[in-house]
This record gives sequence, structure tokens and C-alpha cells, in this order.
Amino acid sequence: FPVTIINGGLRIWQRGTTFSNINGYTADRWFVNRATGNNGITVNKQGTYNSTLRITRNQGDTSTTHLDFRQVIETQNCYDLAGKQVTFSFNAAKESNFTPSTCYIEINYSTVADTPSNSGSWISLGFRAFNPTTSFQKFIETYTIPSNALTIMARIISASYVGTAPANDAVEITQLQLEEGNTATPFEFRPIATEIALCQRYFEAGDAIIRSDVANIISLSYFTFKVTKRGPINSLVITNGSNANINATYGPFNAGGYGFEYGVSTSAAGANGYQFFNFKADSEL
Repeated sequence: FPVTIINGGLRIWQRGTTFSNINGYTADRWFVNRATGNNGITVNKQGTYNSTLRITRNQGDTSTTHLDFRQVIETQNCYDLAGKQVTFSFNAAKESNFTPSTCYIEINYSTVADTPSNSGSWISLGFRAFNPTTSFQKFIETYTIPSNALTIMARIISASYVGTAPANDAVEITQLQLEEGNTATPFEFRPIATEIALCQRYFEAGDAIIRSDVANIISLSYFTFKVTKRGPINSLVITNGSNANINATYGPFNAGGYGFEYGVSTSAAGANGYQFFNFKADSEL
């Protein structure tokens, strides 16, 4: 695929579809941040196939801090872009009550491999202003990536909000694309199974069941991710669901790029003990 941004069509939302008090990932691969006043912002999904990400400053919010919407492209996907022109394009529209006077496009690069989004190692290639209207428009900017770039970050930043938020102080974004060359091509909708797999390299949510019939012995099972993760697991959260004849759960243990171990114990032999659980494995930048 010639396009390096993942989930640019904003169709994959493994973490949920509505977020408040946000300073982190929302739609897969997309990080939303405000330096202060995060509790005054709501992010949610709009639409289905032609999805958009909507960022709303909640009515009555008094923080005027700008918003920051970004994706980091890992080093393995940046080698082909180093030393070349790239074109960043997307569609955006605002509500009539959106208070920032303008918004900005920014491409950043780092000479450090797989630089996290919150690192201080980023170097800006410049801000480019754009002014969304109440109808969706396509915005296009071209940059030259330095030959020593190892990680790239695409960002959309608003100017400061103004005053106390009215109703519908909101902007919507979709069909984000970063590609080699100085021309924006039509947005590429990848097959949905391909897009999900690309997202799951960084974050995967799933459910599973573990069973035990041996009394007072910890039964461990290894659970394999659907997609091998890009690197170390930053966090692995287990949420237990329904169970029967289970004394305790153990783990997770040995979480890595391929999967993790989880265990249970039951008090009676042949009790057919089982534990349903959900997991969220994070390997984001």
C-alpha cells in the first residue's frame, strides 16, 4: 500500500466510540490531546463506512487550550519516505459555533527510531494554516522529509478556543492520508480486514476463556494475539467476566509480541471450572 497512515478512514475504534477527559488514543492509531482542560473535550465516532472523528469542546467549558490530533508512523514504514516529498491530505468540516479562528497542519520528524508521540525529540517541518467551513473540504499540504528521518508524525492542531464554549463547538476530520509525491490521490479504502490487522499491530482488544478441572493447582494457558505486536507491550489489561467453580485468577504473565499467559485455579477435581475474560494489549508509540 502506498499510504503510510493507518486507519485514515477512521473506521476502526477498538477502544470504544466515545471518549471524555481524553489525553490518549481514541480511534485506533489516533491520539487526541489538550495540554490542559482535557475534561472539557469529547471525542466520538460519527457515521459507519464513511466515518469521521468529531472533537467537541463541551458546552460551558472555559479552558481555551488548543486541541492536538496526531498519528506517529513507525520507523519500519518511514524508510521509503526519507529524503522525499510527501503529501498529507484529509477532509474536515466545522460546526458553525467552532470558536478557534483557524487550524494548522504540521508534519514532524525524528532522527530516533520509533519515537513516542509525547517525546521531546520531534522536529517540526512547519505549520500550515487551514480554515474549515461547515461543509467538508479536502485540505492538502506537501512537505519534504529529511533523509535522516527515522520516525514521522502527522498532526492537526487548532488555534486556541475562545471564551466559554457554546453548543456545538466542534470539528470533524476524516480520510487522512500521507503518501509519497507531491500529489494527493483519492483516498484509499483498504479492505476492512486488512485495516483491522494493521491496527492490531499496535493495539488489540479481545476475549477468551480459560478452563481448569484440577483441584488446587494453577492452570496456565498461553493466549496468542491475532496479530504480532510491533514491539514491547506497554500495558495489558485483563477484565474478568462470568465464571464457574474458580477460586482465583493469576497473571497475566510473560506478555510479549506474540501473546501472554493467564491462569486460574479451581477447588474441586472435575468441577469444569472456567473463566471468561476480556483483554486489551497496547503496543502503541
